[in-house]
Amino acid sequence: ELKHICILTWDVPGSNLVNVANISLKLDYSCAPHGNLTIDKWVPNHEGYLTTGDNRLTNGCTIDQLRATSSTADDSYILSRGLKDEYGNPVTAVRDNWIVGVASSEVPWVGSIKLLFSGTSDFVSPKTWSNLLTLIAAVVIMPMLYDIVFPKESDEEE
Repeated sequence: ELKHICILTWDVPGSNLVNVANISLKLDYSCAPHGNLTIDKWVPNHEGYLTTGDNRLTNGCTIDQLRATSSTADDSYILSRGLKDEYGNPVTAVRDNWIVGVASSEVPWVGSIKLLFSGTSDFVSPKTWSNLLTLIAAVVIMPMLYDIVFPKESDEEE
């Protein structure tokens, strides 16, 4: 692990930013109503990933690391908003070695069941609940329909 190293320039993989002192970048997806998501003159404390979370209200259009999008904002603004770490400090870029797991494929909407039993179901949208009920209904009904369409032939005559 690299500690106490002074980094003066940055490269941003997937972009044309190489050996830059600060990072300014407009990401190529639309964020209503304010246009594209933009990183503005950001000087990171260390290397890592910026995260947008899965907030249904911002649709990934608000970076959790506010300093990246608000280089001129005063510290009180940054401290009063955005995602915080366990000590109440604004989150920084997520280092590779901080990632302990990667999400794997999961049946859509089933994760909301975990939220229901953990007491955080308020964060699940009504559409997710209706999709989950549709999924459960499909799982129950599909075998019945299969039996109707493809009946088993019995060895015994009735």
